[in-house]
Amino acid sequence: STMKMQLRPMLLLQAMAAAGCLVVQPTHASAMLRTSYPSYWNPMQARSTLRLSVAETGTQLRPDLEEALKEAENCPEVDVEAMFNTSTFPIPPEKLVKLAKAYVATQGKIDWLAEDFRFVAPVVGPLGKQEFLDALAGFDILTAFPDLNSNNHDFRVCPFEPNRVWYSVKTEGTHTGPLLGKDPTYIKVEAPVQAHSVTFNEKGEITKLTIGYVMDREMGNTGGLGGIFGLLYAVGLGFPFPGGQPREKEVQ
Repeated sequence: STMKMQLRPMLLLQAMAAAGCLVVQPTHASAMLRTSYPSYWNPMQARSTLRLSVAETGTQLRPDLEEALKEAENCPEVDVEAMFNTSTFPIPPEKLVKLAKAYVATQGKIDWLAEDFRFVAPVVGPLGKQEFLDALAGFDILTAFPDLNSNNHDFRVCPFEPNRVWYSVKTEGTHTGPLLGKDPTYIKVEAPVQAHSVTFNEKGEITKLTIGYVMDREMGNTGGLGGIFGLLYAVGLGFPFPGGQPREKEVQ
């Protein structure tokens, strides 16, 4: 069948979170780059936010939970700023975040990938540079979902790997074009929030790309699946193997 013949390319094509989860519509790209994201998580700012009183927020917490807010100061967490200050990686966090956003906005237009590049997803990979590029060239998800929007957000540098930028996506799109020989279903697909990351070398080239790691599999209508497998499942084209179908309920 057509789907069976397509299976091997599709295994490579969870890499198409670069089309299913990473691709930014041109109309959204400039707006995204103008959006002001913190370059990394600021613990002091978070603590300040938690100290807001009921009067300031206009909310009414349960009294014991309002009282518990003072314990936020005792939450164990790493000193992110101190960790960055001891980093030997030459690209500072603010610039690294801009590099990640620029990559997302210019995919397919600039060769960002280092020769030792690796692509790693929950089901697929690791793939080398050429395998990844070949996979991308063989599939056009935007024909099937022309309004696809990744909803990229929360770009931040990893304090444990200061050459790595983490960010989140929540892909949404409507199936209005042909897909693997199937007519449009006009289903609006809403994927769960997923964690992606881009790792850079000292030249600003990408050495590793990770995509599709679902944060909450109860969100959306993709059966808890991320990447291209989630889009396919939502429109009735999910593959009959563990990575292409929702996870079965664990033994309680």
